Amino acid sequence: MSSRLIEQVLILSNNYKRVADQVLRERLGLTYAKFLVLEQINLGNNTSNVISKNLGKTEASISRQITSLEKDHLIKRRVKETDDRLKIIKLTRKGSLVLKNCHKVIDTYFDSKTTTIKSKDNLIKTLKTVNEDIAQL
Repeated sequence: MSSRLIEQVLILSNNYKRVADQVLRERLGLTYAKFLVLEQINLGNNTSNVISKNLGKTEASISRQITSLEKDHLIKRRVKETDDRLKIIKLTRKGSLVLKNCHKVIDTYFDSKTTTIKSKDNLIKTLKTVNEDIAQL
């Protein structure tokens, strides 16, 4: 795989994160980093250790995000019954609604900006393939 392709994918990813963060902050008052944590919890990754590994962030960073999300009543933490040291994280109803709104806001914004891309579906398939190939390295 060409290093130029990887560089362009990384640039696209960074631009996407920057713009998504701006849009989410303006429209919902939520950062992209918090959105990613909510998304991980929604996918069933319910411990800070797993979330930090999946997002490539430190546990301290994820812990701060989780504390903030809990204060906003978007998540709940409970002690695992079989292990008092482990806290299980779940979305609240409000958290689920906020996550759905995040997806709507991001999708609406980027759909409006990408209407001129004629082969959008092929581009998405290609990017998914590239991402899967890179993930296997």
